[in-house]
Amino acid sequence: MRNVNLSKDVPDEFKPFTSEGFVSLPGDDTKKQPVTILRDKAVSQSVLLRGVLPLTEEMKSGNRALLRGVEMTWFREPLFNVCLDSDIVTGPVEVVVRDGCLWRGSLLS
Repeated sequence: MRNVNLSKDVPDEFKPFTSEGFVSLPGDDTKKQPVTILRDKAVSQSVLLRGVLPLTEEMKSGNRALLRGVEMTWFREPLFNVCLDSDIVTGPVEVVVRDGCLWRGSLLS
C-alpha cells in the first residue's frame, strides 16, 4: 500500500479544481488513505491510483466502466467498491483502478 498525495504535482491550472479527501476499504475506515481529488465537470467515473488501497479481486463490484483513453480509444475497466470521505461525497463508491494520472502528457504514479 502506498500513500499517494499528488497535490504537489498538480499543474497550477488544475489546482482550483482539486480538493483533499480519504479512501478506505469497505467496512474498515480505520485505515483511511489521503487522496487528492481532481474534479471534472464532464467526468462520469472516478479513478483511483493502483496501490493506494490493497484491493483484491473479491472487491470488484461486478460492474464495468467504459472509459476513453488519451488516444481517444475506448476500453472497459472493472469497478471496485471503496469508501470515499470528501467534501462532495462520503460513503461507498465504485472506482476504476489505474496505474497513473495524466498531467501535461506525463503519466504520474
